Formats: sequence, C-alpha cells, structure tokens
Amino acid sequence: MKKKIILFIPLLLVCTALATPPSTLPHAFYGTTTFNGAATPVDSVITATCDSLEENITVEIAGEYGGAGGNEDKLIVQNCSNGDTITFSISVTGYTGTSTVTDTYEPGAVEEKTLTFTGTATTTTTSGGGGGNGGAGTTTTTVVTTTTIPIEESSTQSISGGETGTFTYIKDVGITDLVIDVENSVSDAKITIKTIDVDEDTCEGTLASISAPGISYRELCLEKENIENEDISTITIKFKVSKTWISENNIDPDTIALYRYADGTWTKLTTTKTSEDSSYIYFEAESPGLSAFVISGEALPTTTTTTSTTTTTIPEKVKSLLYNTFLIIIIIVIVLILVYKFVLKR
Repeated sequence: MKKKIILFIPLLLVCTALATPPSTLPHAFYGTTTFNGAATPVDSVITATCDSLEENITVEIAGEYGGAGGNEDKLIVQNCSNGDTITFSISVTGYTGTSTVTDTYEPGAVEEKTLTFTGTATTTTTSGGGGGNGGAGTTTTTVVTTTTIPIEESSTQSISGGETGTFTYIKDVGITDLVIDVENSVSDAKITIKTIDVDEDTCEGTLASISAPGISYRELCLEKENIENEDISTITIKFKVSKTWISENNIDPDTIALYRYADGTWTKLTTTKTSEDSSYIYFEAESPGLSAFVISGEALPTTTTTTSTTTTTIPEKVKSLLYNTFLIIIIIVIVLILVYKFVLKR
C-alpha cells in the first residue's frame, strides 16, 4: 500500500503542474524602438506574440512605444505561462521581411525594453501591356530595395543680437543641440535637420561632389529659415554616437568627428568628446556655418600577432668546457668522499 501511495504522489504532482492555468498577471513593455537604424516611424504597429496570443501597440512618437508613467500606454502581454517566449514583430507601411525580437514572459513585470527591427522597402510599379483578344493587360513589377527611413525634425528660436540660443532635437538624428551665438537679432529662426544620403540628396540646393570621409554614422542636412550664416558668430554642434554602432563597425572612438561640406570639400571640424553613458558617447564640435554634415569614424586597424621562436646554439668549445668542468667536479666529489671514509676508519 505504501509503495502505491509513493508512486501516486509524483503522478499527482505532474498532473497538477500540467493543469496549472496560464498566469493572468500581465507582462508590460515600453521603451525605445528603431527600424533600419533610425527611429521607428509614427503609426508603425509593434506586435507581441506569446503562446499564439497577440497584443499590439501603435507608435505615436517616432522611436518610442508606450511610456513609463502609470497612466501611459504599454504593450501588455498576458494569459501566458511563466517562462514562455514572447516574440516581437513590427508592421511598417511599405516594408516587408521585418525581423523579430524575443523575450521571456514574467508575470507582473513592467519592463523597459529597446526593440530593434530591420526590413526591406517594397516599391510597386504598374505598367500597361497588350493583352490577348484585343484586351488591355496590366503588368505589376515589384522592386525590393534596402533603405533607411529618413528622419526630420525642426526647432525654432528667437534670439537677440549678441545673445545665445539653443535649438534642441529629440529624434534620433545624431545631433542633440545647436548652440548658436548671433551677431544680429533673429526672429522665429527655424533650423530643420534631415537625415540624407549625401551622395544622392541635395542640401539647400547643393549636391556633394565628393564622397564623405570615413564610415558614416549620420549624414545630415541642416536647413535654415529666418537666419543666415552671416547672422551667426559661432555654432556649437552637440551630437551623440551609439556604442552599438561603434562596436558593430569596429570603429575607433578616437577617430569620430563631425565633417562639414562647403565650397566643394569636406572639412573636418574640431571635435571633442564630452561624456558617455551605457548607450552613447557624446561629442561637440565648432562650425562656422550650417550646410551638409556627416558624423563618421575610422575602423580600428586589424592586428596580426606573430609568434617567433628563438633557437640558441651553444658553440662546440663552450660545450667542451662545460663537459670538462662537470667531469672535474665529479672527480673532486669522489675524492672527498674517499678521504672522508679513510679518516673515519682511522
């Protein structure tokens, strides 16, 4: 009877575990999100899937989903079992083949999580063609290209002559602040930062005639309204570079600099590192004006380790001398032992 009870208890525990219902406590997520290296665009939909159950949230601020506040929206996952895998996916208008991110379900957790996605842009073009039996036919061609979503942000300030104004940017354009000292008063001065491809896109009507130096982190156009370069005495450009990008591209942080395109050439601006945190390194540079800029760096050199083996050859004369010395020492030791024994016998 005891053996039956002992065998029944483990079986009961297994059945109980299998019958345990999924937790009703949710696992909530919020944080930052990027798509193809830039801030995830507004109206993108992020979906969390767990045990065939789907929950989603719409991006309302570029590069962010949900918020930390108690009353702010979050991506809520629930009715899953502790330890289940959560898969995050994204839907971005005009893109296909997006990547996924995973996490583990933890009932009751509120987690700040950065979601990084990639995808390919799909462009559909339609052309007319002849059809059979006199009818008109339509041919649809789908062209898939990899691209980076452009980001644009503007900031406006009114500054009195001889004073300083700060233009602040929160989107992931690379530049965080423009600190501008003006000689002449400006009203409603607007500076817009756009991410561009400097080899293909113009900046204020000018296309760069030569490629930007180094490995580009951000290629930018700074457009101005109600302010001219002649109104400006000095510009301090504050920017940040992702440590993830530095690591993935094997960049030497000491080579990161801001370059400005003007008069047909790229000029390296004096760039100073100001601080860093767990995600970014922060810099600032002085510029004489506004135009196209590139934040770039150089890759670390590839190091090759060479192991050399040194073989020391002992000359024959030295070998002979060492042998004779060793032989003499042995003879002396033997003589001393014999003398010692002779003395003891007496």
